[in-house]
This record gives sequence, structure tokens and C-alpha cells, in this order.
Amino acid sequence: MNNRKHTIFPLAESVRPEMLWLTLILLVAAALRFYNYTSFSFSNDELSAINRLRFETFRELVQKGFFVDGHPGGIQVFLWYWSRWFGLTEASLRLPFVIFGILSVFFSHFVAKHWFGKVAGLFTAASVAFLQFPLLYSQVARPYGSGLFFCMLLLFFWQRIVYSNDKGKSQKLKMVAYYLGFVLLLALCMYNHYFSFLLALIIGIAGLFLISKDRLIPYLVSGISAALLFLPHAAITMNHLSYKGVGLWLGKPEIKWIPEHVNHIFNDSIFMIVVFTATSILVSWSGRKVKNEKGSVLLVLIFFVLPILTGYIYSYLVNPVLQHPVLIFSFPFVIMLLFMAGGEVIGKTQHILLGLFLGLGIIGTLVFNRYYQVQHFGEFKGIAEATAMWEKTYGAANMSKVVVANSPFYLDYYFNRLKHESRFDLYDVKDSASMKEFVNLVRNSDKPYFLYAWTKPPLQGLEDIIRSRFPYVEKHITYGSFSRITLFGKRGKSETEPGLLLKRLHHTKAADPFHMDSLTEFSSALNRDLDGYESLDAIRIVSRVKVNPEEFPTMALLVVTIEADHGGVSIWESTLFDYCVGQGEWSTVQHTLNLRGKNCKNSRLKVYVWNKEKTKFMINDFEVSVYNYLNHSPFSDLQLVWGDRSPD
Repeated sequence: MNNRKHTIFPLAESVRPEMLWLTLILLVAAALRFYNYTSFSFSNDELSAINRLRFETFRELVQKGFFVDGHPGGIQVFLWYWSRWFGLTEASLRLPFVIFGILSVFFSHFVAKHWFGKVAGLFTAASVAFLQFPLLYSQVARPYGSGLFFCMLLLFFWQRIVYSNDKGKSQKLKMVAYYLGFVLLLALCMYNHYFSFLLALIIGIAGLFLISKDRLIPYLVSGISAALLFLPHAAITMNHLSYKGVGLWLGKPEIKWIPEHVNHIFNDSIFMIVVFTATSILVSWSGRKVKNEKGSVLLVLIFFVLPILTGYIYSYLVNPVLQHPVLIFSFPFVIMLLFMAGGEVIGKTQHILLGLFLGLGIIGTLVFNRYYQVQHFGEFKGIAEATAMWEKTYGAANMSKVVVANSPFYLDYYFNRLKHESRFDLYDVKDSASMKEFVNLVRNSDKPYFLYAWTKPPLQGLEDIIRSRFPYVEKHITYGSFSRITLFGKRGKSETEPGLLLKRLHHTKAADPFHMDSLTEFSSALNRDLDGYESLDAIRIVSRVKVNPEEFPTMALLVVTIEADHGGVSIWESTLFDYCVGQGEWSTVQHTLNLRGKNCKNSRLKVYVWNKEKTKFMINDFEVSVYNYLNHSPFSDLQLVWGDRSPD
């Protein structure tokens, strides 16, 4: 009886706490991922994928769905079949990725445990459960949450192939299963995303240097088999490599991007960095043992660093592709390194540290980062709902409508779900041709209202152009820094900035207008020190002047600059008069300069009119206002100085 107790009880004592903690961590991961996952709008990337599912045949899906997309076709094919069975709602399309996210937590535990022990496994799983980075991409139907799961499961099989030394018939059957799983997961990583493909390739190559000689041949056969499974996609991949893809809009990364990415992993939060640093030190002190089988520490470091360096070099030399989500597949390795000295013993100290770590991590994501309150992507659902509501309230026939979006389908998807028919006059303003169309629409609109929305970064000054003819704001909704919708009007009680009352902080209006002609290239300039604003997170400078052209086009500009004391112009922006005015009538030209995150110390603001073609027009009613951009309240004032007719 005693012998039985002594042989079984220690095993139960060592397994039970680990499994209880893992179960709790998985419950936390599930709760965080299932909560609210159906509520927020499909993102631009999700709607792009949905738009490319609308094909009747598999051949069309290949040719039009992902041959021209720039991503491998695996997830697109999966979504094509899945949506046919379960529909196109947020609940149905995102569900598999929520499950992938939970399973990523589960397998990250076993991967870290195999290399560094039980403590590292639990702390790694907890981190993947609550960090915002993996949480966010477990709640969207894109290949990031799925790729993280595939890569962790791939490593699960890979570790058992490379590190196992067991013999015997039963072990041989297990090895067959491991090899089959390894082949399947290699292929899935390749079909999922090119960066999960990259990590799988790095893992596969690393295995060549670690595996025993008697397993080298089956290991090579497994790699070749996975490559053969990917062979039908080879021509598609070659096409993807032949064009710039996101490089058309994604700039080359600076060297600071790498530490910024590391910061992004930890919620872009000082609080979370402190929590991880302190916990890592305490866990390492209490464990004091680094399991370094076959150089696992160096190996894990390579798995984390090499995808970053490869993406950085490729982005700098060939085509910019480096974004935070493409590195999600390798991010757990940096977590494993932080807790690699935790050891195998889950004692009282480890229980306390893990409980505090899990609790503080959840607080960091939900409270400090306000995960469920913050807008993470561009908004389409809310803009469609607001448009439908305002059309019913003000009358669709009474408004001109413009939206800056990548495709009309992205809003039509939600209009169809609302059972509301709505068409915009213009769906994007991205070049000179569409800008001309936009200006003509604003200038010639006979409607009392103008609805304007954007779901991606718009060209500078579009709202200023609208306000030249529609100066009043009836309704306004901002979705973080990602999207906005505003209903402007020609009539109203007061001219307002979206979300705040416009207060004239300084205003110059002459009895007689000032004439600009061939002898006057520059108007008088506002020239003001900005040192009083360097402590603010963001300010908004709104400049306005009324213009009456005697010749048209004027080609004149309302110019706003921020100049450093050493003489260099750090910001130079302008609004072309001809976007806002018509010949023989007084019109308002406005320019809004947003200084979010800019340091104005030792800088000067200059605002002036530049008559670069020396045409004839009159100006009057010149004003400049400064606002606190974050709390939406105007403050202080800038003294307008009329001196020589030059901007200097």
C-alpha cells in the first residue's frame, strides 16, 4: 500500500498543478477571444478576402481570388468552402481563427516546455493567452492566427522527430504519425502565409543540423513531400514575387522599426514591459536552471531574429513587406527566452508568480490598453449604419456623398445586411483625376448636405475643400484614428470643427479687401513662435481666408509651415485656392494642420498666401485658430502680424 503511494503520488503531484494551470490559462484565452469577436466591424483585409470569395467555380477563385492578391491561397480556399457551409457573418468567418488562437496557446506551452521546462511552458502559454498582439489576430479572419497555430503545431511534431531517442515498435508507429504531421504542417505553413512559410523553412533547415543520422533520410523525404504538396501553387507564388504588392503603399522600414516591433509585442506598454521584466527576473532567480539541449537557447533566438532580419532586408532592398502581423508566427520565441531559466519545479513561488503574472497581464491588456474599447481597424459597419440612419433622417436625396475606401463592396456588404440601398457619388479620392471629380462635386452640389467618410488615410485637405461650400457640421463620428464620417451642411447655427465648437482666437478683417496681382507674390504672413505648445501631445491649426478671384484659375496657395530655428522647413503644407473657389464670388479657403506627436519646441508657425502665378484676386477675413487635438478644446491664441508682403 505504501509502495503504491510512493510510486504514484509524486507523478500526480508533478502533473496535476501543471495541467490545472494550463486549463485555467486556456479558459482565459478562450474567454478573451470569444468575447466581442462578433461585434466589431470586418476589417479592410477581411472584407477584401470576402470580396474575393464571390466566385462560383474553384478556377475563378484561383484566377481572381488569390492569383493577383500577393498571399498564398490556402486561407482563401479554406474561407471559400467554409463560407459556403456556414455563411459570411463575423460569427461564422472568425470562429475558426478564434479556435486557432486558443490552440496556439495550448501548443506554445508544449513547445516551450520541451525546450526549457514546465515553468517556461506555462508562462509562455499565459503570455500568448493575454497579450494584445496574438489576441487581436485570433479575432480576425486572416492568416495570422491560423499561421501561429500551424507554426506551433509544426514545432510540436518537429521536436519529437529531432529530439526523441526512444526505440521499439510502438515508438516507430508514433514516429510515422509525427512525420505525417510534420509533412502536413509544413505544407499548411507554406499555403498559409509567406512569413509562416519562411519560419517553416528556417525550422526545416535547422533540423538538418540537429537530427540523428538514422533519421536524416526520412526527414529529407518529409521535406520533399511537403514541397511536392506546395508544387501546384508554385506558379502563383512566382506571380506574387513579380509585382510590388503592399510595397506600393508600405514604405521602407527604418532601423528603429525592429525595437518598435519588440515594443509592439508587449502591447506598446511600459506597464507590460515592467511586468515581463520583473517576472522574468524572479522566475529565473527561483528556477536558476537553463535547459539547453542541442543549443536550444541559440536555436530559439535564431527562430525569433531571422524572420525579422529577413523581412527587414527584403523590405529595404526589394519590396517593403514588413508589418507587425507578419511576424506573429515567430513572436512566442522571445517569450520563451524570457522564461527559459524557470526549470521544472512548480512550487509555491512559481504558483504565486504565475498567478500575479496572469492577473497583471489581463489587467494590462483590458484596462491599460483598453483592448475592447479601442478601435483596432478601419470601420465599415458603423459607417454604413450611420449613413443609413442619416439618409433616413435628412433624406438621401438631400445629400451628396463621398467615401474614401478601397472598394464599394466594403460598404455595400453592410448595406445589404441592413437591407438599405445607398450609393455614394465617389468611392475614392486617390489621384489627380479623382481629385478633380471630387472638387467638381463639392463646387457644383446643389444639395443642402454633404456626407463625407473615410476608411483609410485620405489625401490631405479633403475636409477643408468640403468646408469651403459646406461650413457647418450636423453630425460627426470618429472611429479612433482609423475612420471618420461627417455630415456637413450649407446652413447651421455655427461653424464647428468636428466634435468641438470653433472659436476665433484671432481674426483680421479689413474694411476693404486686399488685392493680389502681378506685383504681389506673397501676402502678409502670420509669423509666430510655437514654444508654448511643445508639451502638448497634439494640436490642430486651422487657417482660413476668404477669396474672390478676378482671374480663374488662380493657382494660388494658402501655405502653412512649421520651421525650425536653424532655418530648415520641417513641415510645409498648402491648400490650392482653385479647389475651393469660383470666379466672381467670395469663397472660403481653409487649411487644417494636425500636429499629432510633433515637438514644436524651437519652431515657428508661418501662414501666408502665395500667389505663385501672380494672378488677380482679392483676399480678406483672415483667421488662424489653434486647438488641443486630444481633448477637443480651443486654447490660447496666435497674434497675427501684418508686415512686409513676404513670408519671411
